Amino acid sequence: MKSIALWLSLLLLLLFSGTPQASGNDLTGLMPLKYELDGWKLDESYMAVDADSLMARINGAGPFYLKRGSKEVLFQEYIKGSQYISVELYRMTNRKSARKLYNDIDAVKPEPLQDLGEEGRFDGSLIGSYLVEFRHSMFFVRIMISHKSAASKQTILKFAKIISSKISALN
Repeated sequence: MKSIALWLSLLLLLLFSGTPQASGNDLTGLMPLKYELDGWKLDESYMAVDADSLMARINGAGPFYLKRGSKEVLFQEYIKGSQYISVELYRMTNRKSARKLYNDIDAVKPEPLQDLGEEGRFDGSLIGSYLVEFRHSMFFVRIMISHKSAASKQTILKFAKIISSKISALN
């Protein structure tokens, strides 16, 4: 009788426990949610890689990121018509390593962004695309949009602010 009660209790617990939410260790939980995307579609083929797999993903550049403390990276793309947004979210060893990576990456013509993470920059000098990079807590984030217009600049900044606010919620 006790074993039946135990099994019934476990079954009820499983049925009513609900769907687990993304933990702080799940980098996909830091990405924009469907209702935040304004018509952008998530490419379901995201790739989260650990430090060992980073070498294969970033041809030749892996050592640069590993030496600066990259522990895990999420590569995610969003599509809207012929445009796409590419997000790279790097979980670093700590804040110091995130700052070092941010500072060691050369930006072509960076414009500082005051209200994004601990430090952020916008680069509009690339041909056919905009780039935003920022660091926040133990994360370094790079976002690129494949189209240049006032609307796409607002979109890339919106994506960056959403991710930054989700990082803030972890702390």
